[in-house]
Amino acid sequence: MKFDQFFFNEVDKVSVHFYIQHAHLDTIGTGVHQHKKAQLLYAEGGIVHIFVNDKHWYLPARCFMWIPANTPHSILTNSKSGDLYNFYFRTETEENDFYSITNIYYAG
Repeated sequence: MKFDQFFFNEVDKVSVHFYIQHAHLDTIGTGVHQHKKAQLLYAEGGIVHIFVNDKHWYLPARCFMWIPANTPHSILTNSKSGDLYNFYFRTETEENDFYSITNIYYAG
């Protein structure tokens, strides 16, 4: 699946408070991009590679990753099984500092 500018334009619409996108893991490659909404990724099967600020993150199955709004990143996977769920959230002006840090969390 190749993400295109149309998709990112839909995510960044001001009138959209949140956006949910589901993709079956096959071959996903986004190239470096950023959006105005924060992103929560959840991998169900396979391994997803995420590149943020010259750092390579491995997102294993049953874990999720938080990417703050306006953070340049790219997503890549060649896993042949599983699903990737992306949740995009509009940010608020007065948010806790927790939401400005990229990190991976176990979804137990």
